[in-house]
Amino acid sequence: MLRGSAAGNAAWDRLMAGSERFRRAERRFSAIWGTALLTECVVKVIGAYTVPVHTMVWLGTVLTVVAVLAAMLIAGGSCADPMEKMVKAEVEAEVLVEAEVAVHSGVLTGDPGVARRRTGVVRNDGKMAGQL
Repeated sequence: MLRGSAAGNAAWDRLMAGSERFRRAERRFSAIWGTALLTECVVKVIGAYTVPVHTMVWLGTVLTVVAVLAAMLIAGGSCADPMEKMVKAEVEAEVLVEAEVAVHSGVLTGDPGVARRRTGVVRNDGKMAGQL
């Protein structure tokens, strides 16, 4: 969702702890994938006993591809997209809260960069996060 960033991980943790909507979407996402892969497995076992070996060789790959694509399409639209939007919104909200805290605590001294540096949004190369 945010490629393993610290802000994304923190937002994910906050949402898991405090958002029933997010937890419901995450459970639905897991259920969709679990159902797709379990169904694929059951169909392969049934096929192993009922379909000729030379057919099952190529059919096993087809079943795997179909199961993965189906899970991606179903879970992506109904769960992953809304979850990604919730995480991004949570990250943006946290940035706004940090900026407001910096302003109200007197950290902002005329140079907007000072507040960002004091709130830890400076990259290792000394540039502000978001700068190239």
